[in-house]
Amino acid sequence: MFLSKISQDNRMLFLQLSTHAALLNNDLAKDHEDIIIAQSKAMGIDDYKIEINTDINTLIQEIKENSSQQEVYIILFEIATLIMSDNKYDSLERQFINNLQDKLDVSKEKLTNMLYLINQLMGDYRSILNEED
Repeated sequence: MFLSKISQDNRMLFLQLSTHAALLNNDLAKDHEDIIIAQSKAMGIDDYKIEINTDINTLIQEIKENSSQQEVYIILFEIATLIMSDNKYDSLERQFINNLQDKLDVSKEKLTNMLYLINQLMGDYRSILNEED
């Protein structure tokens, strides 16, 4: 949704983080794969290969050092949206998001607001899809 606001330098970092998030359960779900491909294309990266190339802690540190506060919020929001896109939000995913929030110095209140908005958007989306014409 806000991917165009991520700087060129941070786009590959974001995609690597998306890949880590999608592979949390050691299985790349088709929905997550489709989202990562769409994310990469939305950022003008047509040849992104979904594989982990960077250690998660190194990746988070690079994002923290190279991103504006706005980019950090966008990255966290988009990663949370990816994780929640399958309508499942298990303890491993919660731990990943909370760890990301903590290491990127985002307040718990900000994360709570993001998760609320994501749930609202997903509920509205499901509602639109289920409406009969």
